[in-house]
Amino acid sequence: MKVTINEQARDDFDCIFLPTDARKGLGLVGVATGGNSGHQAVNLAFLLGAKRIWLLGFDMSADKSSHNHFFGNHKGRDLTNPNRNLYRDWRRKFEEMVALIEARNVEVTNYTRKTALSIKRGCLDDL
Repeated sequence: MKVTINEQARDDFDCIFLPTDARKGLGLVGVATGGNSGHQAVNLAFLLGAKRIWLLGFDMSADKSSHNHFFGNHKGRDLTNPNRNLYRDWRRKFEEMVALIEARNVEVTNYTRKTALSIKRGCLDDL
């Protein structure tokens, strides 16, 4: 399933369009962007009615040796690659969103082996 918050990407790549509700916090009608796709994915899981959300691959740090995305760094003037300041901002927004989700009786657990997020942790071996 391909989902996007960008109307042009919806048209160009035949994606499901998901409206945005806010730039931070927890979107209750559409997603809050949080500045990154992980934030949006967790918000979407909440909107779809998940009662438990498990995070895998949410390292959320700028301690990478050569690139910031699994596909490598963005190339081009209008696409920004993450830096320490962006990751710090994303972590803060993400942790604020998780607190809002948990206040609505939805469990969020981070199973990422190495992570900079300070939310509830779980061990992959326990899954």
